[in-house]
Amino acid sequence: MGAVGKGEAVFKRLQSDFQLGIVLIYGSCAVALVSSFAAYRFMTGSIPGGLLDLALVLGIACMVIYGWRSGKVELAGKILVVFNVIGTVLSTVLLGDTGLYWVFVSISVNYFLTHSTPFATSANVFMLMAVVLLSHSFTNTVTLWTFLSTGSMLTLLSAIVSRQNRLQQQSLQHLSITDPLTGAYNRRNMEQELQLAVEESRRNGTSMCLLLFDIDHFKEINDRYGHDKGDDVLVRFSGLVSANTRKVDRFFRYGGEEFLMLVKGASFDEAVSIAEKIRHATEQCMDAGLQDVTVSLGVASLVHGESCEQWISRADAAMYRAKESGRNRVGT
Repeated sequence: MGAVGKGEAVFKRLQSDFQLGIVLIYGSCAVALVSSFAAYRFMTGSIPGGLLDLALVLGIACMVIYGWRSGKVELAGKILVVFNVIGTVLSTVLLGDTGLYWVFVSISVNYFLTHSTPFATSANVFMLMAVVLLSHSFTNTVTLWTFLSTGSMLTLLSAIVSRQNRLQQQSLQHLSITDPLTGAYNRRNMEQELQLAVEESRRNGTSMCLLLFDIDHFKEINDRYGHDKGDDVLVRFSGLVSANTRKVDRFFRYGGEEFLMLVKGASFDEAVSIAEKIRHATEQCMDAGLQDVTVSLGVASLVHGESCEQWISRADAAMYRAKESGRNRVGT
């Protein structure tokens, strides 16, 4: 893959994973900023402060790389929260009043690095208490309580805003990636997921298979019973497929009465077995009034070096072979 293709893949991955984008942006900014402080402190003879900054830089960089390569972004984010707390507390101990400025930045940032509001809140409360107990910056009770009050208020407001923002983000994300009728993922999300699957297979050698579904004689169902009945068939079929597949499988509405499923980590024979299970369940459980409903399926495993379009095309060809063989079959 060329540089342009890699750049597009990175951009699509960041688009589909908001938290990964936050971790990457925060990590990059933190490494650049803290590195400059480390260099300054070494040059001015503040060796302990410089070593602390250098350790933070290495830790943050490692966590960003780990989150990107492993996909465990939430774990990486939580560890970055811990780094934030430790680094901030040590800064206040080593640097005095100067270190206190980082407390308020860390409070806000921690809520963006993890999806867990309770985790970020606990980390922030611990950080405030540790700063109060370990720092020598508070010369009187008024200063101490002013710091605690402002820190606590910022923690509370940040927690409320973070939670509300996350709920809205989840709602918008759900609307943007799902088909409003069937609840299956939409075609836009399908294109992103398949590209990521191709990249994952190239990196790790993970087996990937596609199942392409087409409900047999669907136009006849619409013509005979009306579009409301046709929509009902699509909705019930989507629910039936979800009930008969693994949680790791991704189910998309490809268009009209066609659906597509991405089966990760399964061999070709296992994917065929899943397809046959869905075909049989449809034959046994689905109907549209007086007419039974069946489905034809095509199965294709990802071949090394092929594009998403070529992969889908082979699944489509397998599905049409099933159609031509009499429908209600699995084509390979």
